[in-house]
Amino acid sequence: MRVTVRLVDVSTTHAIKQYIERVVLAAFDRIGDQVHELEVRLRDLNGPKGGMDQEVLVLGRVSGRTLAVRAVEDDAYRALHTAITRMARRVRSRRGGRE
Repeated sequence: MRVTVRLVDVSTTHAIKQYIERVVLAAFDRIGDQVHELEVRLRDLNGPKGGMDQEVLVLGRVSGRTLAVRAVEDDAYRALHTAITRMARRVRSRRGGRE
């Protein structure tokens, strides 16, 4: 599985990239072979204004189809975790829950 990370209006930090890698590895541990490509996009919707403005969009290529999951939270790490784990659940549900 190839993973691409795109950060828009967010400072790229080594910590965020490491966190994404850890969450993806954990969430897709047994199903990673079903996903050809995963793209994780993190965007700060409101800039420094604050609020529920950390948006994560996860796109996954599974069996020739593209699945998309979106999460918006006040914290980037929480939004990343929510979106990535939701995508893993969608992939599992498409497989009929088989591990």
